Amino acid sequence: MASELHVDAIKHSGGTSAITINSSGHVHSAGAVLQVQTRTTTTNVTTSNVYGSASSNWVASDLYVDITPKFSSSLIKIEMNCPYWFHADGSVSADYFMTTIYRDSTNIGDGTWGSVALFRGGDLAGDQYNKDHNVFITTFDSPSSTSSIRYKMYFKTYSGNEVRVIDGIQENRATVMEIAQ
Repeated sequence: MASELHVDAIKHSGGTSAITINSSGHVHSAGAVLQVQTRTTTTNVTTSNVYGSASSNWVASDLYVDITPKFSSSLIKIEMNCPYWFHADGSVSADYFMTTIYRDSTNIGDGTWGSVALFRGGDLAGDQYNKDHNVFITTFDSPSSTSSIRYKMYFKTYSGNEVRVIDGIQENRATVMEIAQ
């Protein structure tokens, strides 16, 4: 017969808690990576605008990943990487688009416009398709939840014509890591 030890916490001899175990049996040690979830896709998403006009709404890509945190105090590190191509109007001085990450329906990106992904199409002569680039986004989130969460990449143009995120050929990856706090 195997022996069992039932404890709620393992403490250092100085009295500080080093490891705790919740009622589900999950071990918690600050700074440890508790789980990693990843997802890949090759689905295209495109947004079109009139030359030089800004898109007012974020457009969802098919790049997302789900995670159910083990602890409500955990920090989540989100990384998303995908190829894109961008249709630039050569008459506009600064064609670019922006990306952000949503947690379910909440934009957790960097400010109102999120992270800038591509700059400069305006120095191209006439209409150009700027291809074969990658956008990489990384951020941290403290969702304070143990319910299932979806992190998803969104994008919008600022002053260009068309952006196609995820080109349908290369593999695109979304990864989340739960880090104990």
